Amino acid sequence: MIGDKLTKYYFVATLILLMMHNHQALADQYSYENHDGYVESAQQEQEKYQQRTIQFQTNPVQQVSTEMNQKIFTREISQEFRNRYKEKFGQTRAEQALEHPEQYTYYEGNSTGLDGKNPQGSFRGLEEQKYEEEKNFGKFMVKRLAEYHVEGYLKSKPTIQKVYALKETVSKVDLKISKKVKVKFRYQLSGNYIRLRFDNPWIYNYVLLEMNPDDFGPSEVTDVVVAMQKNINSKTRIETFSRFMSGTYSIVGRRSLSSNTSFSLTGRTNRIYADSNNLEDYEVDHLFLAGFNWVY
Repeated sequence: MIGDKLTKYYFVATLILLMMHNHQALADQYSYENHDGYVESAQQEQEKYQQRTIQFQTNPVQQVSTEMNQKIFTREISQEFRNRYKEKFGQTRAEQALEHPEQYTYYEGNSTGLDGKNPQGSFRGLEEQKYEEEKNFGKFMVKRLAEYHVEGYLKSKPTIQKVYALKETVSKVDLKISKKVKVKFRYQLSGNYIRLRFDNPWIYNYVLLEMNPDDFGPSEVTDVVVAMQKNINSKTRIETFSRFMSGTYSIVGRRSLSSNTSFSLTGRTNRIYADSNNLEDYEVDHLFLAGFNWVY
């Protein structure tokens, strides 16, 4: 019986060896190069197919347009436009949205609506009025851009720097009150307003004397604006903004939540005049707003 078992083992071992031999012979006989897409070595494939780099170029017209836009609307003038827009239409996004909630209406406190009623916090106005406000701000931007770039041209030309120096002498005055306090006087011809800024280490503030922007040169003051700003800490800021002749007073608290999100609370009081010629007859409207701002 032992001999029969050994015979079976020898037979199985011999069969396995024969199968391995036939497989190796068949593999040696088979060539991978006879079939597309198969190679014996990856090195051969790398040598056969060289690496190609494709470069994508931007539209040259779009690139020129972007560069021109950056030259016209520099960071300095863009920031100035943003600040002026806030002074005209509201200190926060919530106020700005409420001033122009849709195409045909805007907020005007407790005044009588178009239907003759007097709902609290009503929206009223006409498309023409909204268009006129935006048009006036657009006219200011055009005039200010021209003034800004003419100033840049005058500064860059030594032969006419005296003209620029004369303009600076008239429109810009710095007065040092003490080591920590300095008063800066700025007159802007394009907007026809005077800005007085009191530089100090405690609080940011300025006074704005607005005049008729259609007049050439200083004229009668149409409104007096006083703005103050104080940083409580690195994330929280308190602001006040007052228009004394228009009768609008607001206080804003801002809180930074992250690098692109912030929260604001606004309290505002408006004086609503029944007759613009009679400043003694008016009603008082109070408004409270909460806003969440996300920059994406």
